[in-house]
Amino acid sequence: MPSLKTAVLILAVAFLIFPISQAQAKPNLLTIAVFDFDVPANTQKTTVSVNTDQGSLEAEVKNIVRTNILTDKIITELVKSRRLSVVERSRLDEVMKEMDFSTSSGMTDPQQSMRVGKMLGAQLLLFGNFNNLEGYVRAKKVPYTNKVRRTGKISLGASIRIVSAETGKIVAAEQLLHQSVFKNMETGRLQGQQLQEALNGFVHKLVYLVLDEIFPVKVALSKANKVYLNRGKNGGISKGDIFKVVRRGEAIIDEDTGVKLGASQYDVGLIKIIVVESKMSIAVPYKLEEGETVQKGDVCKPSRKPKSVKRKKNKGPSVDDVFN
Repeated sequence: MPSLKTAVLILAVAFLIFPISQAQAKPNLLTIAVFDFDVPANTQKTTVSVNTDQGSLEAEVKNIVRTNILTDKIITELVKSRRLSVVERSRLDEVMKEMDFSTSSGMTDPQQSMRVGKMLGAQLLLFGNFNNLEGYVRAKKVPYTNKVRRTGKISLGASIRIVSAETGKIVAAEQLLHQSVFKNMETGRLQGQQLQEALNGFVHKLVYLVLDEIFPVKVALSKANKVYLNRGKNGGISKGDIFKVVRRGEAIIDEDTGVKLGASQYDVGLIKIIVVESKMSIAVPYKLEEGETVQKGDVCKPSRKPKSVKRKKNKGPSVDDVFN
């Protein structure tokens, strides 16, 4: 029988070899590479006034979105979601330079995408192409005064593609549009701060879209009239959001090719978010179909709050009704 000193030594060696149990080990995350968004030559140019320590200068949104600003914002938000591992920008730049690509538009060939993914160690590639860049400030005179009320607007629209680096095929393609409106502006030019706000809103929607395509919002637990979702603040969910709950059923297979086309599904009802944490959120049933209950594994899709129907109050008989 080993002595106490020998037993302690064996345990110490065991902890050195296996410092963390499998239950505590971090899961293997999918790796995604985010490429700079392309801006077509015919895209409308939007001029903004950016204030700096050296004075003011004019810049175009078209040039700004091509820099690291937008890409860095997307990478930061994806990392904060803790659902994906993201390729470092410096590594991506090295590979692009090595393959002699100045922009991501050169990787339309699936073979090129597969090659880049292998070099980066990424399973997914995110590409984007801006198709709408518009900004303006409109002035409207306030009636009966000498004052002018200015309203600014920035619109950012893009087509998003998520490509599988293993097959080179597009796994998701979506159109994204974000508009930021600025009321009661002091000047007749859009400022750098307003551009940043518009970019932040655009990135927030984009990251939510990416996560929703790769990891749909699902019910992790349904208990005691509360629904726990696998997405939280870092995944773009806010308190008060309304989600449509969908239950997937039997798989639909093409008999001729054997390819899975999708699955049958039906609506369970609506739920409303009441608590939002970093990685999860809690909802309550908002309006369920008759006889339905939310179950673990149900898919949740964003839904607008249904308009309430105003009922006309019964004011009682009028004076004319009484005399007639």
